[in-house]
This record gives sequence, C-alpha cells and structure tokens, in this order.
Amino acid sequence: MVNDGEGSSAGAHGGAGGSLAQAEAWAAVELLVLDVDGVLTDGKIYQDNKGRRRRVFSVRDAIALRRWRKGGGRVAVVTAARSDDVREAVESIGVDFFIEACGDKNVALAWILKSEGFGMERVAVFAASESDLSACGEARFLIATRQADAAVRAKAGLITKTEAGDGAVAEACANLLSARPATASRRRRVGNSRV
Repeated sequence: MVNDGEGSSAGAHGGAGGSLAQAEAWAAVELLVLDVDGVLTDGKIYQDNKGRRRRVFSVRDAIALRRWRKGGGRVAVVTAARSDDVREAVESIGVDFFIEACGDKNVALAWILKSEGFGMERVAVFAASESDLSACGEARFLIATRQADAAVRAKAGLITKTEAGDGAVAEACANLLSARPATASRRRRVGNSRV
C-alpha cells in the first residue's frame, strides 16, 4: 500500500494502495532509480579515528533490492558521490547500473533508458533533495522519504513512513512488488538482452 507519510493510502499522484488504475500504473515500473545520500543512507557521513569516511547502509534495503531484482525489476544507483564505501555497498547489493561522481543525472538517466530500450513511464525515481528534482526528468513515479525536501515530498506519489537508511528503500520495493499482479510473469533481463 502506498502511503503519503500521513497515514493515507495514496500520495499526490496515486500509487499501489490507491485505485485499481493507480495500482496498474505503478505495476508498470521496471526500473527503480536511487540516489545514495538521503535515500540509501540517512545522509550522514561518519569519520573514524584514521580519517576514513563511511556511510551506513541498511541490510533491509539490500535484501529488498535483491528481491525486487529477483522479481524482474531493475535497479540503478546514480550519485554525485565518489567514495569507496558507496562503491563497496552498491557492489554488495548488486545493481544493474551504478553511476558515481555524476555531474548531470539527466544525462545518466537518458543513457540508462536508451540502454534499456524504454521510457520514463516504466521508471520510479527515489529522490531526497530538491536538486534531484531536475534529474527526475519526466518520471511518472516519484518516491520520497518523509524527511526528504518539501518540494520532493510535494511531487511524490509515494512517501515512505520508514526513514532513509533504515528501510525506506525496502518499503518502496514492497510497495512496487505489491502493485504487480501475482500471476504476471516478468521477463528477466541478462545484460541488455531479454531471456
């Protein structure tokens, strides 16, 4: 069920918990695009006594992303960050696309869509900051956490009750998977070909 962070079952643009038409629309999502800071993490960067910087990632989110991919979904992580801790976490999770040190998320998203062969109507973007809104392009489905910037929450069709870095991505994946018909068979992609 999609919630708006206030206990409602559908956000501004509807969602899996809204009408049948809204649920069918969310069922069309094939690609989940994630930012790192404020989505996969709580946005904090910790530094140890040796000066190494670290972010904390949720195991629940990692498991949910693997479940989403097993169900036929695709995952892209697009971030302005470039750091070993992000790279290690993303490699551990296993995603279809990882673009770091990204100066223009619109260009990155366009490249991903071209390689996938579909448009924004099959993409859900999980964003946290107002600066990410331009990168959402014409995303039909926008997801935010309740602590995301107000401008992001205002446009989101799903606002998670769970906080970033503590299962928000898992909540979004559960919503997306629940929107899919139980009997629908998804074609799993390997590389850029369908099998």
